[in-house]
Amino acid sequence: MECDQELLQEFLDGELSPEAARHLQEHLRLCGNCRREFSRQRRLWLELAQPEAVEAPPELPYLRQQAIAAGRLAPAEPPVRIGFWESQRLAWAPLGLATTYIPGTGAVKNLTRTAVRELPGLLAGALSSGGRWLLQAQLGKKGRH
Repeated sequence: MECDQELLQEFLDGELSPEAARHLQEHLRLCGNCRREFSRQRRLWLELAQPEAVEAPPELPYLRQQAIAAGRLAPAEPPVRIGFWESQRLAWAPLGLATTYIPGTGAVKNLTRTAVRELPGLLAGALSSGGRWLLQAQLGKKGRH
């Protein structure tokens, strides 16, 4: 059997089959290096298996009270000041985000663009002869482009 540290760990964890454990014990009887490594791992395994009782230092209540007092005496951070328009932008931002998820908002955008393009024509038609002249002037400009 070859030296294998993983087998030693598996033996300590109780994961080896009885036959493999018997072969490992025979190898440990013959191999000094594996015996030393096994002893080292077993000591470590036993130390880790036992919980260590940790006693709180006697000055812990005093340190705790100091930390609480320091927290109470610490100056509060000054409030952040923002301008009126920045506050309006922050207040209306959720509404802008919400409207992006409403079905049909693209139609509203197209309707707005159409209204802006057609509004001068509608106003010109409603006006007197001066309005008709304005309409003809605008139609003439559109034909030149």
